[in-house]
Amino acid sequence: MELQWSAGEEINTAGYEVQRSTDGVHFTNMTTVAAQRLSHYATTDNHPANGMDYYRLRVSDNDGSATYSQIVSVKFNTASRFSVYPNLLYGKLTIDMVSSREEKETVRIYDAGGREVRVENIGLSEGANTIQLDLSLLHKRTYFIRLERTGSVATISKQ
Repeated sequence: MELQWSAGEEINTAGYEVQRSTDGVHFTNMTTVAAQRLSHYATTDNHPANGMDYYRLRVSDNDGSATYSQIVSVKFNTASRFSVYPNLLYGKLTIDMVSSREEKETVRIYDAGGREVRVENIGLSEGANTIQLDLSLLHKRTYFIRLERTGSVATISKQ
């Protein structure tokens, strides 16, 4: 799962500790990212826990002080993993996923401001499924793909 955050002014910032919790109270450090005077940062949680995961940043300053970001929760279902990859040449998005039975899935696409820009209702068969969506009419920016049935979320950037 990719984790992204934006930084404001980093005048005295030494770095960011990305922390994870499964109960929202007891956090452990996943990784540390040095401040590089960038406006956007990202890291990957390669081992999210099944169920609800909670994330926060511990922002360390050069003087040793630290502050914490707000806590963000993400529901992750390891039984419903899916992959998303764009085909930039043809403006298509491909979603590969496995379903344990024949069922319906609603794919929702949101822009970075949280506005829903597209909804697709898709029938899944039992087993492996490949879904292709035409993204050629969407503007070049970052989007979030949400699978309604599982609550799974992925991020794509259309260049």
